[in-house]
Amino acid sequence: MKNIIIILAAIFMNGNLFSQGIKFEHGTFDEAMAKAQKENKLVFIDCYTTWCAPCKRLSKNVFTQKKVGDFFNKNFINVKLDCEKGEGLALASKYGVSVYPTLLFIDADGYLENKLLGAMQADDLIAGAKITLDPEMRLSVFDQKYDNGNRDYKFLMDYLKVLYKRVYDRKKMTIVSREIIKQSSLYKYMNKHLFYVIAAANYSYGTEEFNYLLKNRNQVKEMKQSFEYRIVFFDNIYAHLSEHAKVCKSLTELDNEIQKCNKEFPIEDLATVKKSLEETWTKHHQD
Repeated sequence: MKNIIIILAAIFMNGNLFSQGIKFEHGTFDEAMAKAQKENKLVFIDCYTTWCAPCKRLSKNVFTQKKVGDFFNKNFINVKLDCEKGEGLALASKYGVSVYPTLLFIDADGYLENKLLGAMQADDLIAGAKITLDPEMRLSVFDQKYDNGNRDYKFLMDYLKVLYKRVYDRKKMTIVSREIIKQSSLYKYMNKHLFYVIAAANYSYGTEEFNYLLKNRNQVKEMKQSFEYRIVFFDNIYAHLSEHAKVCKSLTELDNEIQKCNKEFPIEDLATVKKSLEETWTKHHQD
């Protein structure tokens, strides 16, 4: 009898601990949206996959905490979404989910208001969520102001920070950052603290701006982490070569362009890149 009481007590305590965390909905996404509309709340979505270790740590160690549960249960309708099955596939595509975990905050009309990337500690998660509760900091407000013609420099810089550091919408980032640079100059942002403006602009290979960055790539490398350095240069070079592969007349012509680009900016794993581009060429010249 004593052992049974101990077991029941343990189950009760674990149940209480679990219930203190975030309470996720168990219905469909549409049902969660309807509930959000009825209660005038945003929807919080934990986008995960079954193989994602950081997703599991977030669910086990952060979502279960009382302070996290108290905050999210009060302010959001909470949903867990496996992005590799069912309705998760379409929603991941719609909201641009490509890394895991991705945490989305969506209004009752389906508009993305905020996005957090990666596993984080409880306080950071709550701080990120609090931003979404401020009506003036929601993405929809910034979008509307921009669409209505606001081109004030400070507003554009604030807007870009939302796009770059919160939701990472590359299409909008490109538009806004180029507007910012057009109001001043490219050179103004060639420093560690402001280079994100240039990185967001995503200048295409061969443009005057890209050639300037290429000429000063050693300075860029000192300012940015390796993955950002790659985005600025290699991603645009590869995009150029991919398009060239579709239209050039021969593999020899393609190889000449690859070698030219590699001379301008050494391409890591050149053999693999070349093979991929040759496959693109073959696919578009099969007839």
